[in-house]
Amino acid sequence: MHPALTEIQAAITGLRAEEAHSLIENALARDPRDADILCEKAILLCYLQKEVEAITLYPRTKGADRQQFLAEVLRDHLYCRHQQEPRNAEVRKQFERFASLVEKPLDHVGTKLSAILIVKNESDCLADCLRSLDGIVDEIVVVDTGSTDNTVEIAESYGATIGHFEWCNDFAAARNASLSLATGDWALWIDADEMLTEGAGQAIRRAVCRPQFGAYYVDIVNFTDDRIGGDEFVHNAVRLFRNLPGVEFTEPIHEQVIQSIHALGLPWARLEGFKFLHSGYRPSVVDAKGKNDRTISMLRDVVADHPEDSFQLFNLANALLVDKEYQEAIIYAEKSLKFATQKLDYIPLAYQIWQNGLMGLGRHAEALAICDRAEESGYGGLLNEFERASCLFSTGQTESALLAIDRCIQFEWEKTFVGDRSIADSKRFVVRAQILAQLGRLAEANIAIDGVLRHDGEDCHALFVKAWIVEKSGRYAEATQFYQQASRFPATHMESCKGIERCQAQPDISFKAQFLEDPGNDELWLAWLESALKAGDAAGTLDSFQTFATVRTIDAERLTDWGRVLFDLGKFEEALEKFQASIDADPTYANAY
Repeated sequence: MHPALTEIQAAITGLRAEEAHSLIENALARDPRDADILCEKAILLCYLQKEVEAITLYPRTKGADRQQFLAEVLRDHLYCRHQQEPRNAEVRKQFERFASLVEKPLDHVGTKLSAILIVKNESDCLADCLRSLDGIVDEIVVVDTGSTDNTVEIAESYGATIGHFEWCNDFAAARNASLSLATGDWALWIDADEMLTEGAGQAIRRAVCRPQFGAYYVDIVNFTDDRIGGDEFVHNAVRLFRNLPGVEFTEPIHEQVIQSIHALGLPWARLEGFKFLHSGYRPSVVDAKGKNDRTISMLRDVVADHPEDSFQLFNLANALLVDKEYQEAIIYAEKSLKFATQKLDYIPLAYQIWQNGLMGLGRHAEALAICDRAEESGYGGLLNEFERASCLFSTGQTESALLAIDRCIQFEWEKTFVGDRSIADSKRFVVRAQILAQLGRLAEANIAIDGVLRHDGEDCHALFVKAWIVEKSGRYAEATQFYQQASRFPATHMESCKGIERCQAQPDISFKAQFLEDPGNDELWLAWLESALKAGDAAGTLDSFQTFATVRTIDAERLTDWGRVLFDLGKFEEALEKFQASIDADPTYANAY
């Protein structure tokens, strides 16, 4: 046996493709004909979804210990391709060749796909979900848990197999009821408030031709804003998996199927080319259905039974943070990290919950310490630097905050990241604009925030910061317009209303500059005058008349208005002079008398 063989097989089994490739190439550099190493290379190619190259390499694996396993992987793959391409003579020929080489019979191998759903009162969204499955799945299984609307009738109209399940506060049990009715070789787990994006059919057809994998992780985009194009929380989860004996859902809430896939010794892969779009976390939906209260209640029960379950501790911390129960969120986030025994995709989020909880309680110094702790533990990066910058800015450490947000911007959002995608897309740039404005670098701040608004003109936080920057520039009327736009959104309504009040109490000096550039524009002068009058700015009001008089011939009406302002200020002699000047300009203008 080759001395590197055990290490190579361990790397392949652990899905450490780069490590396995490096070990294989080093071994082949010393002995390019070693059948065992060539066989492992072919197996790795299958896991890299390069089966054509593996087929080409197969003849050179004669005598390898795992040649029969390789032949079985290739046979199963070719069988599935033959099911999808029955008229492809070359695929049929290759399948027959490998079928003759494998002793083990075909078992639970095929491309039939069952969509499985559990539902309750989903009449408002189910049709959109099922429509997105059209032409992709071979079977739809819908298990109802007690609907009182026409959910079941909608499912039946799409030809679904209907099951009924008496709700017992256990999502895994309900999911398993739906799986028990599925007759497909593969199962696609989807919820009624989800839809598949364009490209799903092609990606899924390729995926079900690869039974060497037990499951696929798929990206899920969770909309966390009621508006179209709002904030998104992105994560990935197993949603496509083989329907094999022993495969089942576990966990009563935030249920999972991957544990049983692992128990069968089957590897998994990432499936790209489409996404699940999930609308069930929009605030209006969550509030209407009381989702967060139910979630917290169920998670408390789970954590009480399994107090060292890091994943469910994290889920409880997250739900509590959403509910603004900061102290409890901190406790459970810390416990989640304590019991996490390996690197997991939600660990950076557990640190983020901890940081957010502390900031929610005004304990900013402690929040910064958690940022340091996350970095020391190997979980620095985009999310951590964003929280650090936000915390530093909140405590007036503006220069340090700018350094932190610039570090944050240097990080890319990786495909495998889990979290609030809008931090990468917009929020970090909004925070940078805020910091620049606070430092008095208004031109840079304006450029930064305009970049966000070009991407999304309805981003409420960007609109609010734009208003704030414009206000700091002294352009109060323009700032008011942006504050009015931002006030339409709950997240920025209160602070925007305060901004409107501030702006209405200030004269807009920008009108003066605009009028001096265009002294023939009466509307600009009137806007300047109105702004000063509205703000009670006596000096500004007089300045508007004096400036007008230096660039234009002033008529009787405006001389009279000038006199009225002086009269209101108690400057009676000067007021009389203006009234007399008005009469001299137009003896018929009665108001001056």
